[in-house]
Parts: sequence; C-alpha cells; structure tokens
Amino acid sequence: GYIGRWCFEKRPELFLSIAKTVRSNYPSVSFIMVGPGMRSNIDLINNAGVEFLGEITNEQSLNKLYNELHFIVLPSIYEGFPMVIMEAMACGVIPITTNLDGICEHIVSSYNGILIDQLTEEKIVEAFYDAITLLLESSDLRNDLSMNCFSYAHEHFGIEKLNKWLESLFSTIENK
Repeated sequence: GYIGRWCFEKRPELFLSIAKTVRSNYPSVSFIMVGPGMRSNIDLINNAGVEFLGEITNEQSLNKLYNELHFIVLPSIYEGFPMVIMEAMACGVIPITTNLDGICEHIVSSYNGILIDQLTEEKIVEAFYDAITLLLESSDLRNDLSMNCFSYAHEHFGIEKLNKWLESLFSTIENK
C-alpha cells in the first residue's frame, strides 16, 4: 500500500512502477493507494493495476485498512519520519522504504522493515521488487518482521513517548 499525498518528494509514480513490476510476476498481489492529490493521476494509477481508495480521514477506516495491508511502500526522495510508518507499524504492517534520515533511525533492515539504498529510479524499482519478492516468498520472514514492527511501534510510538520527545525537542530549542 501507498498512503500519502501525491507530491514530488513522495514519488508516487515510483510506487506505481514498483506495483506494475511486482504484478507482472505476481498477478495475485494487489496494491492500493490512499491520499489526496491523486484523482488527476487516476489513469496512471489504473494503468499500473493499482486500486485507488480515495482519501481516508476517518481513524477507524484507516486502522481497518492498515489491518488489511502487509506492506507500506515509501519510495520517497526525502522525508522526516512519516506518521504513516508509525501508524502502519502499530498494526504490524512492514515498511519498505528508501533509506532516509529520520526513517533509518527507527527502521532496521530485516528486523522491522526493509531499507532501500539505491539511488537511480530504475535501481530503486528493482530493489523494491526484490524486497517485496523476498517477503512474498518467505512467510516466516514476513511474520517475524510484522511482529517486530508491532512490538517496536508499541514500545516507541506511544503518546507518552511522543510527549517526552516533544518536551525534549522544545527544551533544546529554548536553550539555544
């Protein structure tokens, strides 16, 4: 799944290439996209064999969706630490993402997600395909990563942890 807005830095067109590549060898695998700014790209989405579910702003509906996903695919060129990773991991969804500052502070490849280090778009699509294929073909690895995601999220992303982190951040800023 891809959950986010259609914008340059998130590279949704790469997600579509990844989905199309995976589906060419695994036609039973389904891909979804959720988020704003996608309707103008509906032909690209449909041509990649991806289902567009619209914008989901209701928390219960979003949690239901996360509970149906196995992977969240983030081919971003830059990010902070996306909320979508926290939300997905809390439901045991495995993040497969480009290796970016902020993300690599929480994701350890083959423990609670997969980080992609490639730089060119062609190599990125290939690396995402390889990662997804690995997880599709190894239910043990998929289950281990999913459980690790769930555990990590519940240990590190609770509201208390967030409040402490924000307090620390603001005290650092105030002291400068």
